Amino acid sequence: MPKVLVILIVLSAVLLVACNTAPPASDIVVREAWVRAAAGVVETAEEHSSEGMTGMAMGDTDATATPTEEAAPMGGMDMGMNGPVSAAYMLIENRGGAADRLLRASTDAAAVVEIHETQIDDQGVGQMRPLAEGLEIPANGSVRLEPGGYHVMLMDLRRDLVAGEMVRLTLTFESGKEITVEAEIRQP
Repeated sequence: MPKVLVILIVLSAVLLVACNTAPPASDIVVREAWVRAAAGVVETAEEHSSEGMTGMAMGDTDATATPTEEAAPMGGMDMGMNGPVSAAYMLIENRGGAADRLLRASTDAAAVVEIHETQIDDQGVGQMRPLAEGLEIPANGSVRLEPGGYHVMLMDLRRDLVAGEMVRLTLTFESGKEITVEAEIRQP
């Protein structure tokens, strides 16, 4: 009988340790996700030839638009990138005690997805640049991705982004956490 009691105690201890060593749930929360509408991305060959256009770029410009953006066909966000572009915005909260980092994002709506930052130069012109190291989300803090600041750049769009529809985005963090969000497509 004492051997059975010892075995039960050891098994109970092992189970308690196993239950307590499970990795903690991620403390990252994504809210208020939305994507800038981009119309006219998809055009037929007939429309293309009948209008005599050589290509279109879509989306609306930010208040920080560069001259290239303002001159893009249809008021789009061409910015010299291959194909039409848009951007995704959201609030990323880190409710945990350790910083995390947004490393990448993906969506089936775009061929290329990058994390970008817009910086305003001395002349007041917005310059976008990719964040090669990702975007840090501070411990017990948050980062807002918004027009004119941090954003997820959607390049070489594969379809029109129609206001009222949804885009699925998957965000990958340094901690290994992946969060998939349904972002509403909106006119800014």
